[in-house]
Amino acid sequence: MELARHAAALIGDVCGDWIKVSELDADSKLEYAVLSLQIWQPAIAMHDRNDFFWDNLIDELQRLPFGDEPEVLKPAKRPPGSHSQPAKLSFRRLTALIWAGYLKSKGVKPADFRRDISLAYGADWDAIRKWRQSCSKVLGSSIVERNLEYAPQAVGIRDDFPAYHQSLYANGAVYRELMGLPKLGWKAYMNAVDGIPRR
Repeated sequence: MELARHAAALIGDVCGDWIKVSELDADSKLEYAVLSLQIWQPAIAMHDRNDFFWDNLIDELQRLPFGDEPEVLKPAKRPPGSHSQPAKLSFRRLTALIWAGYLKSKGVKPADFRRDISLAYGADWDAIRKWRQSCSKVLGSSIVERNLEYAPQAVGIRDDFPAYHQSLYANGAVYRELMGLPKLGWKAYMNAVDGIPRR
């Protein structure tokens, strides 16, 4: 996947702006997705003339704004009473666990990275450490374990060490919003992290 991302960036740089799509080129996020997929479809589909998956996916994305029920993107059934977006919630929680593995690999003291993550996500560490099990129930243990295995390489998070607090704060803010938790300002977060007053 990393090689594919670098290849896509290289192709975009070599070919110029005409092959690059911006959200400003579209009226909605769905239209932006459609434009991007249409440009990159030949490379994604590996020139297989018998592969109609991407055609079907693009067609479905174009129809969703008009009220069509999804077919390719139809969600799996979820247990009654569960979160309306169980996978999104689990991936956000998994990111917190990835941060823990990453910061531990960088030699940050457990007390420090647990405090930093707990503050960012608005959850105490006792709850966060149990997320591994809850994420495995939703995503499957193989996905969770694979992500945690690559946590030391910062896979799934921005690698800004040693100035990692801003990226961690941003991930935590997304989780807080998803859970309806109170927002924590950047200055308040950093004040709690290191006790240095910020104006």
